[in-house]
Amino acid sequence: MSEPATPPFGPYVFDIADNEAAAAAARFGLRLALGGGATRARLVALVAFVLVLAFAATLALAGRVTRRHGEEAVIAAAAVFMANGAASRWRLRRLRREAISAIAAMRVAAPLRARVDPSGIEFMSTIPPRRWNFAECAEAEEAGGILYLWPRDGAPALVPTRILAGEEAQRLLAYMRAGIAGGRGRPLA
Repeated sequence: MSEPATPPFGPYVFDIADNEAAAAAARFGLRLALGGGATRARLVALVAFVLVLAFAATLALAGRVTRRHGEEAVIAAAAVFMANGAASRWRLRRLRREAISAIAAMRVAAPLRARVDPSGIEFMSTIPPRRWNFAECAEAEEAGGILYLWPRDGAPALVPTRILAGEEAQRLLAYMRAGIAGGRGRPLA
């Protein structure tokens, strides 16, 4: 007996609940921030502040600059560090709003109809239909009751595990991971 050409998954018809949308938006916003180097930028600012602080204190204590000039350097460094922190928070808020908008756009057409085929997942009820090819995705994961298929750029495909019976969520996750790992540019056989 030959294997079927299509995987034994779906089609799935589901709504993304408010709590699932909020969790997905938060996760997507965090991934956007971390992928954009938010942690690294904040760490660089902290290291620069500590170095300026140490340098100004060393020069003032050694008598190379006056105490007043040392204090002014510390105050200026603190102001720059705080401004950097405010800019980081504004950037995180902007990324969170973008993530919320992307997830909300997916929820416009309810209920969603998802179909898994050998090369990816397609949401057929969105306008226009959205497709995530495994070859163009970076990762598949399960977190908080949602299966995520993360593309290299853009919003993830979401499949709530509550709609999947028994071990189907883990089988679908394994299938998506296999598609990403082995299907780069080729559909799964």
